Amino acid sequence: MSESEAGQVTRLLVAWSGGDRSALDQLTPLVYGELRRLAAAYIRRERRDHTLQPTALVHEAYLRLVNQGEVQSQSRTQFFAIAANLMRQILVNHAKRHRASKRGSGRKEQLQEAAAVAQPQVDLLALNEALEKLAALDPRYGFGYLFGHGWTGFLVLGGVFLCATGAEALYADMGHFGPQPIRLAWYALVLPTLLLNYAGQAAVVVDGEVAADANPFFALCPSLLQVPLVALATAATIIASQAIISGTFSMTRQAIQLGLCPRLHITQTSSEGYGQIYVGFVNWTLMVLTLGLALSFRSSDNLASAFGIAVALTMLLTSLLMFIAMREVWGWSLPLSIAVAGLFVIVDLSFVAANMMKVIEGGWVPLVVGATLYFIMSTWRQGRAALARKLERDTLPLKEFIAQVHSKARVTGTAVYMTSRVDVVPVPLLHNLKHNKVLHERIVLLHVVTRNIPRVAPDKRVEVVHLGDNFHSVVAYYGFMQHPNVPRVLERCSSQGLHFNMMETSFFVGRVTIMPARKSRYWALRCKLFEAMHRNALAATEFFRIPPDRVIELGAQVEI
Repeated sequence: MSESEAGQVTRLLVAWSGGDRSALDQLTPLVYGELRRLAAAYIRRERRDHTLQPTALVHEAYLRLVNQGEVQSQSRTQFFAIAANLMRQILVNHAKRHRASKRGSGRKEQLQEAAAVAQPQVDLLALNEALEKLAALDPRYGFGYLFGHGWTGFLVLGGVFLCATGAEALYADMGHFGPQPIRLAWYALVLPTLLLNYAGQAAVVVDGEVAADANPFFALCPSLLQVPLVALATAATIIASQAIISGTFSMTRQAIQLGLCPRLHITQTSSEGYGQIYVGFVNWTLMVLTLGLALSFRSSDNLASAFGIAVALTMLLTSLLMFIAMREVWGWSLPLSIAVAGLFVIVDLSFVAANMMKVIEGGWVPLVVGATLYFIMSTWRQGRAALARKLERDTLPLKEFIAQVHSKARVTGTAVYMTSRVDVVPVPLLHNLKHNKVLHERIVLLHVVTRNIPRVAPDKRVEVVHLGDNFHSVVAYYGFMQHPNVPRVLERCSSQGLHFNMMETSFFVGRVTIMPARKSRYWALRCKLFEAMHRNALAATEFFRIPPDRVIELGAQVEI
């Protein structure tokens, strides 16, 4: 930069800082020309000249401007904020070179004064540039990009959706802590920090401070804090995984209660929190699957496709379930339910469709896992239904049976038969009478019902019906988040005139051996799967917490 150019820039800086907006238009070509010269010098010297260290940022800004063609009006503020700050350094350095002469000393003082006057404007421009990044909160920019870039905008949805992942864990936590703590944590802490984090990542990416293969999240902090940040991210991952694991435990117990899964051993880890449980089989299965995914995909970037499809489908199903809740639980009208839930379904469908483009890249993994789980649960449900139909053929109506055994001799004591229906005779009761020639003095048919609600009030837990001739039916009601306890059920029967002495009570349960019928290969496969699950399911005595020393098992072979 020549002496005349430096003086002209100084005068324009002073005029601009004094409020002359026209000085900006005159100053921009001068600064832009200096950027060109400095960038060329920077390229030639290849950083060997330490006096050109400030031009590293000039070079990066110049390359961005070259990619854009020339300085555009919408980028002038950002360009000038960088250029003015650099020009201040250039002017000061220029003055230092003339400090030996009296004229140079005056020039130095003049330039330093101009730089000091311009500094507030530079800071104001930097602040304005930072505030402009908050415009990312405006959804119009997102819609504008989505509808203005055609197919590319649609594909970007698959990547944008990953910013929303993790919200599905809130549903699991809500079952343990309730809605109020989750709302407080989300609006007061999680949402503001997420917005700041994503805004910061966007800022460093826009400023060009992130390499092509670098993670903008870790570019937010200095190199000295990289290791602590990695440790913090690892701890956050572990904490988030605990929510998923505990949610999986709760869903498994609910699936068991609803008849969608074989009985598994469930350990209650707290006497205060009902939702604090441990399911060993599920825990070890999750460990094996997690290790398999980590070894197969090797990086979180490769796993993003599978993760995006899994979460997108989860949110879509949640929206569909919300529609059912609006209709059946909250009693909303059909038009209102469609209007509210339909809005969420449309958004979720767009995310699902965008993520489906990644099926080949690894998105097939959650689809295969989900299809496998559905196959297992449907096999268990259909197998139980087929088994129940087969057993019902070998029994007879309860009223008819009571009339037939009215005159038969009985032995002292109480016999409790676990049954799925109270209108027919349990198969173990028929086998006991047929093979052992035994009929107890008092016979109780116990049926446990799991309702489609989380919990059943204690005063509505038990219903007792006296059938006559010392036959009684007891129906115990539980919610899908509650665990049956037969001894407590029998204690509650005393309020309805049915008293039990556990030392004089025997529990009869049936143990069935499945024999596959000769049908299609597909049915034979499902029958073998059902037989394996039925054989390895938790024993009814342990699941219903029946005293093991009071249990009698009667076996039978059934072909389905």
